[in-house]
Amino acid sequence: MKSYIKNIIIFNKNGEKRLVPLEQGVNIITGESKTGKSALVEIIDYCLCSTRCTIPKGKITDFSHLYVLVMAIGDNTYVIARYNWYDGGKMYFSKESKDFVPETLELSYFVEKSTLSYKDV
Repeated sequence: MKSYIKNIIIFNKNGEKRLVPLEQGVNIITGESKTGKSALVEIIDYCLCSTRCTIPKGKITDFSHLYVLVMAIGDNTYVIARYNWYDGGKMYFSKESKDFVPETLELSYFVEKSTLSYKDV
């Protein structure tokens, strides 16, 4: 079974989003120092049920309200999201079809979903 992260998305409270699209295989992320490259690893860790938030404080945490991982696992797409640590850290977990388009994801998607604790996810 193949699995990979399709997207990392960060929403602010107004619904604005920042999206990092990823492809199956090796992805190389480049950029100047202090632009958030290392923070992507911490966002992944946080969304995958870390017991604490180690995302470096700064522009990303100032912007963030909800962190989202969109993952392809087998023939399905999973949406795993977690509120900023300061907003409670509650999570969402949902299964979507293989054809789910992460770029169309909006903050309103989560309104109808139930929040979960990281232990329940």
